[in-house]
Amino acid sequence: MPVAVFDVARIADFLEVRPASGSEFYETFSGELESPAPQEVIFVDSAGAAHARRWTNRQSRRSAVSSRTSDVLIVAEALHESADADVRRLMGTLAEELETAWSVRPTAKLLTRSSPHFTWTQGSSATEPGPERA
Repeated sequence: MPVAVFDVARIADFLEVRPASGSEFYETFSGELESPAPQEVIFVDSAGAAHARRWTNRQSRRSAVSSRTSDVLIVAEALHESADADVRRLMGTLAEELETAWSVRPTAKLLTRSSPHFTWTQGSSATEPGPERA
């Protein structure tokens, strides 16, 4: 299962998963700027920065976590037959490890076709009515 960890402070306004229009920009880990091809699936913010390409298989340097990071968004994706159970298990494991390592209470949300979005507030946990905890 691909997993990406984004520094929320480096995302402008929102993060949307959608096909690229071809006008977005993507910063590689070496610092080069690329333009995702039209229709390539990307994670993009309101400024047109692609924070991940090819779903989360290629994360951008722009929103990679660092020692200055205080808020993170962790995204895991799966489409295989046991994806629902596997993602829920991963969410539970990540929550336990984060609580143990940093004494934080992460919020988890499983996105589905019928529940395709959530909202977070910088400096706090993600917010959404009735977030799902694994």
